[in-house]
Amino acid sequence: MFSFLEDQFIFPGCPPNPFAYSTYKSHEIWLKSGGVNLQGWNYDVPQPASSAVMLYFGGNAEDITQMFDCVSRWGVKSVFTFNYRGYGNSEGRPSQSALYEDALRIYDYLISSCGIDPRKIVLLGRSLGSSVATYLSSQRKIEKTILVTPFDNLASVGKYHFPFLPVGSLLGQRFPSAEFAGTIDESMLMVVAEQDEVIPTTSSMALYDLWKGRKDLCVIAQACHNDLHLNELFDKAIYGYLVS
Repeated sequence: MFSFLEDQFIFPGCPPNPFAYSTYKSHEIWLKSGGVNLQGWNYDVPQPASSAVMLYFGGNAEDITQMFDCVSRWGVKSVFTFNYRGYGNSEGRPSQSALYEDALRIYDYLISSCGIDPRKIVLLGRSLGSSVATYLSSQRKIEKTILVTPFDNLASVGKYHFPFLPVGSLLGQRFPSAEFAGTIDESMLMVVAEQDEVIPTTSSMALYDLWKGRKDLCVIAQACHNDLHLNELFDKAIYGYLVS
């Protein structure tokens, strides 16, 4: 029973968005990972302010195509992003191990098949995607990493929402970002919503303190978990970090 609730809490999913998929059809790409096909996009930014290529990992209920409206304000040359397994038109079933495995596969695809210089690759992971980005940063060469409303591990988030349950012993999928942060030498920008009602600030800051490399923190006042990207300071923080 708890396993079912855990899956619903961590992976509520995102149904296909036919209108957006039609709009960005020319940017659509497909990649096989672990025997399943992943739906993704490669979106080139008009008049980019840098040569950075972003790999974007979204939240656990995010329609990642909506992110394209923001990318042009971040200063990157292009962005690659893929629906998680079971999200949109991607095949398979999501899990911690699957998302981590797919992140490695996507990165290697960018290097080997797309010819992208590893020194140009930057990551942005939002909420659940922050753990995927942190894991990938610990396993591959990444120039810069941006973590938006991240957490140190899902157990601390679960305890925040369900203090009456022994969440630590019940969780099967922990997304343990804290275990990877101390091994990463590259720089990181963390963007936190001051009034985040989903991820407790203590969880974000625990991860921040563990990050080994150079790190910067941006706390956006009066912002919540799901409206952070609507604040102009969000775009300015990312642009300043990537273009400076």
